[in-house]
Order: sequence, then structure tokens, then C-alpha cells
Amino acid sequence: MKNRRAVIVVIFFLAINLLVYSQSLNNKFVRWDDGLLIYENPIVRNFSASSVAAAFSTYDPELYVPLTIISYQIDYLVGGVDPFMYHFTNLLLHTLNSLLVFLFVLLCSAGLCPRAETRCRAARYIALFCGVLFAVHPLNTEAVVWASARKDLLATFFFLISLVLYVRNDKQSPKDGILRSLTANRPSSPSFAATGLSLTAFLLSLLSKASTIALPIVLLLIDYLKDRKIDRGVLLEKIPYFALSIIFGIVAIFGKAEVIEGIGFTDTVIMACRSAIFYISKIFIPTGLSVLYPAGNSISISDPIYLVSAILVVALLSSLIYFRKNKLFVFSILFFFINLIPSFTNFAKDGDLYFASDRYAYIPMIGILILVCISFVKVIKKLIHHNYSLYIVNYSLLIVSLIFAALSFFQSRVWASTESLFTNVIENYPGMSHRAHNNIGNVYRRQGNLDKAISEFETALTIKPHPKTYGNLGAVYRKNGDTLKALEEYKKAIELDPENAEPYFGLGLVYAGSGDFGNALDNYNRALELDPRYAEAYSNIGALYASRGDYERAAENYLSAIEANSMFIQAYYNLGVAYSQLGKNSEAIKAYEGAVEIHPSFTAARLNLGILYYGKNRIDDAVYEFEKVLEIDPGNASARSALGQIGR
Repeated sequence: MKNRRAVIVVIFFLAINLLVYSQSLNNKFVRWDDGLLIYENPIVRNFSASSVAAAFSTYDPELYVPLTIISYQIDYLVGGVDPFMYHFTNLLLHTLNSLLVFLFVLLCSAGLCPRAETRCRAARYIALFCGVLFAVHPLNTEAVVWASARKDLLATFFFLISLVLYVRNDKQSPKDGILRSLTANRPSSPSFAATGLSLTAFLLSLLSKASTIALPIVLLLIDYLKDRKIDRGVLLEKIPYFALSIIFGIVAIFGKAEVIEGIGFTDTVIMACRSAIFYISKIFIPTGLSVLYPAGNSISISDPIYLVSAILVVALLSSLIYFRKNKLFVFSILFFFINLIPSFTNFAKDGDLYFASDRYAYIPMIGILILVCISFVKVIKKLIHHNYSLYIVNYSLLIVSLIFAALSFFQSRVWASTESLFTNVIENYPGMSHRAHNNIGNVYRRQGNLDKAISEFETALTIKPHPKTYGNLGAVYRKNGDTLKALEEYKKAIELDPENAEPYFGLGLVYAGSGDFGNALDNYNRALELDPRYAEAYSNIGALYASRGDYERAAENYLSAIEANSMFIQAYYNLGVAYSQLGKNSEAIKAYEGAVEIHPSFTAARLNLGILYYGKNRIDDAVYEFEKVLEIDPGNASARSALGQIGR
């Protein structure tokens, strides 16, 4: 019976999430970190010991998220670069998180419900209320349907597992009704094994994303909620948790050093107030959601929106003293703020200020949902006769859930493409986001609609002159064959940010395209001076030398490109070509094998590898490569011709 009930609950939450988010499974990747993290990330496009090691030894580029990268590797292993698999995994994780919210609230809420005889039923309704609202809340849509938000989902999954294990192991957990099966045979004090599992889950959460570093304080909040005395023994239990938080906090600071330096402490506090109040307001009225919330270029407490936000935060935190005997209120508000604090390092991004991101409320909102749901059930049971209170709770849950589900459904459609995503930003914040216009301009540029691209880039520049936008405009003019305008735009980018390597690389492309070897080489080298790990610059220098027949120098630069980025597929391929031209066929084979190991579907590398194998009289290996090419590309005439010549 218990197992049947558990299965019904799982199916119920899965059905809810599928109804709300299933259409988002057909969404494309968006040009908003999806390329950087997933389909253009060479570490993801391979699942091997070396790629797993690379996941643990790199940032993404500013976050340390090795477990998230490995989850992408598994998705790639199963479905390649088809977005469906990545969205489906996100949906499953959100479903599991909704179930864990249900279980966590169930374990915590029974002791807070009135009258022992009705405690079990009330706890179930409160937990269901919280779990369902978490599942369908529009503010969570970004985390669910954005493939790059996997780190938030995965970190939350292990965060909640750690909390559930801790609460279940707590000797103060109630033993009423349904909770008896969850806490049966529990030791009188926290067991070493259960604590170890909780700690392991916390470690996995931090390896997914370090934003969950506040978990040890949440554990103390749970102790407080359960009337557990916060003594020396309780604090000693938390030392391993705090140790992990400190270690991963330091790791996170190294990755985000430039971001943290971009905004002062006072401005951070002021912005944090606006951010917190914004999230609370959107938990209750989740409309007008956007992937970007531009704050403008100035932060001032004299600005009414910042002033009012600060007053509300001070009032809310001050109320904790007045309502200190109401443990539910104190727990919920502190749960919200403590889990929100790690996001306060993210206001400054690439010279711009943003006061919020929907996914940052994914964990904090749980505190507000607990407070609202428990308070609602308590009030209804006090004001309404018992026979009717149950109906009111049920219908209220149904109505609110349907409204939120509809809003989430439509919000998920905003993420259908890069263009719709940033068009939504412009609709919500007209004239405020140069980045949105810049990104839509890039969409048009890739589509070959250069006139529209130029228009969007110019609009972006009227909002804020930005070096990346000038660089993108230069790329459009270069693609359009307008060399003079391309040079002009790249030089404007350099004037705004002379320490940025990208516009120098762009200039190198322009000069290389016009056959100006000297200027192309100078600009590529300047890009390397600013960024010694700029693998593409090394590769393009190699291409310059290859175009002049200097394959020795070309090979040297391709090797430097591979050293800068060990997963740089094109550099391996180009190195193979250079070695072949030098007659170093054994070295060429190793280079092509490196390209194929990283990207097994790289047919050009397999073709050249097959030819070299044949030249070494490795007939079976050659046949294997040509047959693999035909598996990938059945119409490949070169592979068919090669097999015909071999007689296979």
C-alpha cells in the first residue's frame, strides 16, 4: 500500500511537469551559453577519461561545475547534439526536485500542524501544495527549459537530498501517520552513515554548482525549527559541511574574481535589496518574466525603486525580531534570504548591471512557499468549519496551480529560440538592453540577413556603446565584403577596450581575407599577447603559414593551439594536414586520431585517416574508417570510391 501510494505520487508529479513543459522538449538551443557549455564545448562532445578529467580541471568559464559538464557528456553520448535529450534531462530533474520539495516539506511540516489527530492529513496537504506550486511556478521556467540551467537543477537535486537525509535522520522528526514509515527505526542521535550520505549529497551539489554553499546554515535553521538545542555538539556536527562550503566558496571566488570586483560593497547591498523584493513579488505575481533584468548603469539609494526595496527588506528582517516566537515565519524568511545571498555576486556581468535572474530564486522560493502554504492551511482550518475547509484548500490549490501552469506553459515558449528569447527582453525592457539587440543581431548575422543584423547592432550601440557590439558589427561588414567599414568597427571596439583580444583577432581575419599576411600576423600575435590561451589565434597563424607553404611553422602553431585547448578539434585536423604535407604520415595519423577521438562524427578526419592507414598497409583499419564515414554520411562519394578501390 505504501509503495503504491509512492508510485502514485511520482506519476502525479511527472504528469504535471509533462503537461506544463512537454512542448518545450522541442525547443532549440539558444545562443545564451548553450553553445559555450554544450554543443560547441569540445569537453562535452566526448565521454572518456580525458574529458571527465577536463571537466574537473576547468571553469565554464567562470563557474566550477564538473558534475554538470559530465551530465552533458552523458546526454551527448545518448543523443548527440539533439536539444531534446538535454531538455528531457532538465525536465526529469525538475520533476525529481518537485518530489523532493514535497518530501522535505512533509518531513518538516507535521510538527507544525494543529492537533495531533489531524497532523498527518494536514502535513500531506501542505507538502502537496508546496510541491505542486514549485513544479508549476513560472519563476522556475528558466531553470527547467534552459539547457544551460542544468547546473541549478542538478545542484538543487543534491541539495534537497542532503536536506531530506538530514531531516529524516533528526531525532526530533515526528512519528505521526505517514511519517512513521519514513522515520522508523531511526537512531536516538544522528547516525554516522546517514550523516555521511547527507554530506556526500552536499558535495555532489557543490560539484554541480557552488551556489548551494549556504546549506550548513539551512541545517541549523532546521535544528531551530525542530526545537533542537544549538549547542557545541550540534555545531561540531556541521564542521564537515562548513569545511566543504569554505573550500568551494574559495574555488568559486577564483572563477568569479572579475565579476566580484566589478561592483562595490555598498552598491551590492542596495542591489541585493531590490533583487530580494523583486523575487518575492514574482513569487506571488509571476508575470513579465525575462531572461535579462537590466538595472541601468547607476545604482543609488535615492532612486525610489532602490529606496522602497531597501525599506521593505529592513522591515521584513526587523519583523523577525517581533515574530521571533513564530518559528515557521523565522525559518521561512531566513531560508529565503540565506539561499539567495550567493546570487548577490552576479549583479555585474561584462560591464552591465542586472538585478535578477529567474533561476536564482529556484531554491530560495521554497522558504516562501512553505510559509504561504502552512499559513494558508492553518488560517482556513481556523476560519472555516472542518467539513468545508478541505474543499477550500483543494480548490485553492487547483485554481492557483492552473493559473501558474498556464503562465509557465507560455513562458516556456519564450525559450523556443534565441530570437523569441531576446525579443521578450525588448518587450519587457524597451530601450534598456543593448545585449538583447546585440544577440538578435547575431541571430540575423548567422541567418545571412545582414541588413537586419546591422540594424540591430546599431540599435544596441545607441543604448550603450559596447566593444562586443562593435566587434559583431565589424564581423557583419567583413562578411559583407566591406573591408574598410569592418576595420573601422574593430578599431572602435579596441578604443573602448584595448585589452580585449577579440577585436584584434577580428582585424587579423580582415587582413588575412585581403591577403595582407603581415598585418594579419601582427594582429593575431597581439591577440595572443592579451590572451596567451587564445587557441583560435594560434590556429589562424598556422593557417597563414600553411597558405605560404611553410608547413613546419604551421604545425608548430597548431600544436600551440592544441596546448591552449586540448579539445580543439579543428587544430588536430589542420595539424594532420600539415604533417601530411611534410611527409610525416605517422604524426599525421596521430593528429587525425586525436580529432576523431574528440569528435567521432568528423568525417573529413576519418577520410584522411583511412587514406593514411591504406598507405601504411593497414587495410582493415582503412576499411573501418571508410565504413564509419558511410554510417555517418551514407551519401559520401569519397568513402564509397575508396572502398571500391580497396575492393570492399
